[in-house]
Amino acid sequence: MSILLSTLLAASAMTSGPSFDCSRATSATERTICADPDLAKADRIMAVVHGKAIRRDGLRREQREWLALRDSCADNSFCLAATYEARIAELMDRVELPLRYARRGSAAEPASLDMASLGEGAHLFVLYASWVYPGGANANTGGASGMVTIAGDRGIWREGNGCTLTFVRNGRGWTVEEGEQCVNGLNVTMAGDYRP
Repeated sequence: MSILLSTLLAASAMTSGPSFDCSRATSATERTICADPDLAKADRIMAVVHGKAIRRDGLRREQREWLALRDSCADNSFCLAATYEARIAELMDRVELPLRYARRGSAAEPASLDMASLGEGAHLFVLYASWVYPGGANANTGGASGMVTIAGDRGIWREGNGCTLTFVRNGRGWTVEEGEQCVNGLNVTMAGDYRP
């Protein structure tokens, strides 16, 4: 297990509250996060991902701007959840995802799935898929990234446009099922069996 993965697991499992001390919560936003276990978990995960960002140029300024955006949600749980999800997705591009899988199948349909487990069933993921034209002259692409929570052996990720990906643990890998609303390039699907 990599050092990153060990640290993510330990940091996310240490507490059930957010990354800040709820006894010192003063704003409506902080009180709402402290009172909602899902928001507290999102705050904890965001803090871990932020701390593990490997490209840090301008990160402190970005985080201050994001905190102001988050605080503008006040006590709106839906707004807070969406704000956390978007920030985690932004930060994911700066975090090493140590679990790597490739889709089994045709060479004309290559796809990869990178993941990092955060504990408590939460997984960060980045999935890229493509379809290569005959002769290899060109390729169409598609993909998705975000955080999916796995309960048992299954989890569903949803995007605002209605795209859904269902992740099913399959031995040492994953089977990904794609909903109908996902927008990819022509002939591209993210569905399939992914193996280490």
